[in-house]
Amino acid sequence: SDILNQHYEMLCDTLISRIKERDENVKEEVLRSLCALMVEAVVTKTELDERAHKNLRVPVLQRQRSSYDMLGARVEDIISQCLAQFSQCRKLATKRAVFAVLRELMIVRHLQSDLSDHLDELVPLMLTTIETTTERNHQLKTDALLLLHMTLEFHSTASMQPYVETISQALCKCVDTDAHVNAVAAALDALNALVPRLIGADCVKAEVARCYESVVGKLQLKDTDESVKQSSIVAVSSLMAAFSGDLSDDKLANVVVVLRARLSNQVTRSAALKAVARLADSEHGLQLAPFADNLVSDIVPFLRQRKTEVKQQAVFALSRVAVNVGKDHLSEEQLRLILAEAAELVDDADLQLSHFVLDLLSNLIDIHAGKTIELIQSSGVISTDESVLRRIVAFSVSPLLQGLALNSLKHFYSRLVSSDGSGLTFDSILARLTEGVSGATSRQSILAVAQCVAAMSHKLHSAGQDGDAQVHKVVDAFLDKCRSVDATTTHVAQLSLMVIGEIGRDQDLHEHKDAHDTIFASFESKFEDVRNAASYALGNLAVGNVTFYLPVMLGLLEKHTDRTYLLLAALRETLLRHVESMDAIMAFESFVPQVLPILLGHAESKDDGVRNMVSECLGRLAIVDSGTVLDALESELSSKSPPRRATMVAALRHSISPLTNTDDVKSRLDVFLSLLKDEDLEVRRQTIATVSALVRQDASLVMNSIQSTVLPVLYAESAVNHELIEEVDYGAFKEKQDRGLPLRRVVWTCLELLLVEVPEKVDMKKYIDEVRKGVYDPNNDIQITAYTILYRLAEHHPSALLEAVETLPSLMIKGIKPKLKEVKGKSAERARDNLRQTVRTILRIRRVPGVEVCNGFTRFYKQVLATAVLKAMKEQILAEGL
Repeated sequence: SDILNQHYEMLCDTLISRIKERDENVKEEVLRSLCALMVEAVVTKTELDERAHKNLRVPVLQRQRSSYDMLGARVEDIISQCLAQFSQCRKLATKRAVFAVLRELMIVRHLQSDLSDHLDELVPLMLTTIETTTERNHQLKTDALLLLHMTLEFHSTASMQPYVETISQALCKCVDTDAHVNAVAAALDALNALVPRLIGADCVKAEVARCYESVVGKLQLKDTDESVKQSSIVAVSSLMAAFSGDLSDDKLANVVVVLRARLSNQVTRSAALKAVARLADSEHGLQLAPFADNLVSDIVPFLRQRKTEVKQQAVFALSRVAVNVGKDHLSEEQLRLILAEAAELVDDADLQLSHFVLDLLSNLIDIHAGKTIELIQSSGVISTDESVLRRIVAFSVSPLLQGLALNSLKHFYSRLVSSDGSGLTFDSILARLTEGVSGATSRQSILAVAQCVAAMSHKLHSAGQDGDAQVHKVVDAFLDKCRSVDATTTHVAQLSLMVIGEIGRDQDLHEHKDAHDTIFASFESKFEDVRNAASYALGNLAVGNVTFYLPVMLGLLEKHTDRTYLLLAALRETLLRHVESMDAIMAFESFVPQVLPILLGHAESKDDGVRNMVSECLGRLAIVDSGTVLDALESELSSKSPPRRATMVAALRHSISPLTNTDDVKSRLDVFLSLLKDEDLEVRRQTIATVSALVRQDASLVMNSIQSTVLPVLYAESAVNHELIEEVDYGAFKEKQDRGLPLRRVVWTCLELLLVEVPEKVDMKKYIDEVRKGVYDPNNDIQITAYTILYRLAEHHPSALLEAVETLPSLMIKGIKPKLKEVKGKSAERARDNLRQTVRTILRIRRVPGVEVCNGFTRFYKQVLATAVLKAMKEQILAEGL
């Protein structure tokens, strides 16, 4: 990319000047080349992002400053040349190339600015093309419609309103009269994008009516293409949701009738479910109550579908319909029907679906509390011996529970306890939850249950004085359970401590005078799980009242040196919660002078775990007060103690978050990176691990140092250093140990990360020359990483890899031969994993364009994969799909 930047201006100007070539074929190639050049002005960072519709796929882009700005200065020239040449083009392919250039220009420029200044020229071009292009040239019309769709998406309502009336008329005419399905579908998609631009327009009523007639005309057709059916469903739902006040009730009834019919069609089912949810979610008071019975009856059977996507959409649609129609229009029979089918989907095999179902149940409680809660706890809704609540309690102790599903579960319990229906009290739910926890329950599951209890407690706390009193009783009860623990009750102690911590995070518990003493007493437990739970509880307790509990925690740190690790882990929990928002950061800022010296005092502990905890705490503390803490870290980098230096540089990687003052980090980064050449192995390892973390979290911090500072060190450290290999005598046998292996592992991890995150900063020729040596590294993990890198190169940088492909066979064979022997020995499984990645990579390289003329690699491919073991792996990989 550096070479391209140097020549970008010249290439851009040359191609723009050649757009007016007389030869149509040359002109087309010039336009296509200009498209490719515009794409190179940005770097694609992730996979294509689904925008408003399936046909409008736009890459998520990041600016490449120099070439991007050069392109920006030439936007007017590009547009004027394209417009001038379009009318002169005779060939369809050349005209399509003009639209391709305009489309790429619009995609690229939407990063920073739109093309509002040129809409007076672009909109007439698109509309003229749409209205005058014959059916024979339908591809050109479709290109114009796609460009119009993008224009509506990427420009503001204010920019587009002068044109909405003419655009609406042209699109409706296309929908009504065009015979080609691709053009009709594209016109419907553009109409969908036009809907939000109609809001506030002078012509809104007339154009909404016009659009409705055109869209419904296509919606009602049974014998038409799938794309037209789906696009018409999307368009009509957007139109009805946005302008229900401008359309009569009978029009809504007509739409619902057609949508119900489309629900029965497997091809249009997904689009119809989304449309129902969109209508129900309308912000303009669109009422689906008259259709509630039919819609619920139609949608509920889809909860039994095999396709996960359909089940998710059905659950979401039911949730929105239930909220829309409300209590008065949702009968007990409908509630029972929904609960019976939906509750069976609460399963840790599909957490995303469970998240949607739990949200649906919470909405049902909000709408019809008494009857819903009665049905939830009653047996016979799902089966004769299983209630909805029993199933959800079982789900609550799943070791896989996390993320959105856990959040929805907490919300469900908080809604359940906040209602007065059917005698379902806090105590009764708590009893059911705690019964599900046993000695075999994982720590993650116990924590999830604790969070659910805390969510219910928070609801009681917000209810007023009576709720507070009940919460205090709960805390006292759990404190009692922490005081006497044996091997059979460790899970009870864990749950009790975690519940106290979770409640204490949201509520001030300092009135419980013995709370922190009871928790700290659990630090002496002989059970590790109980000690860790106590540490978690103390740290979260301090979040609820940092002024009271932080001095207590710091005092314990100074007095009890034998419990340093657990107390630092507690402090980490407190810091983690105080870097989640700016308000929390400001609340903790005044405590930095008290905490910082204590952390620095433990920075060169002999215990690796303590040093790791110190580095994490220092990093979080730097988010609170970057200037003070980073100054302290920087001053410690010159310490004569290697463990101290390693702790300081490790702290930097924990200091990066969306709330970090990155300017403070950038201004000191060179000093930290100087430790890449430190004399101590562990310091170098921690520094490289920190570089990896910075690249992963915010690559812009190290972007300017990658080529000059980072990569040269990585290349030097990637190879085996024989001076670090020692022979250790264990008496009965001797073994060689590589002291440099931990360093090499992080080096290779960083090399792979740089290729993924910042390929534009990598000189591919030099990079490939270095990483190819990893295929015969004596360490199995490094070999696998090296092959993974080569696979990525073949996938994303094939031309660069092709130049070096003939050098690979002789290096690969050095690693393959020993592994073929190991397959028959004790390390057979690890050797098989290595060889499988090797075969996978060779097969991918084999697909690189041009590799077929590389005779050396072709011979190697045929000979090596003819080996019985590798041949079987090859067949299995090909069967699975490369």
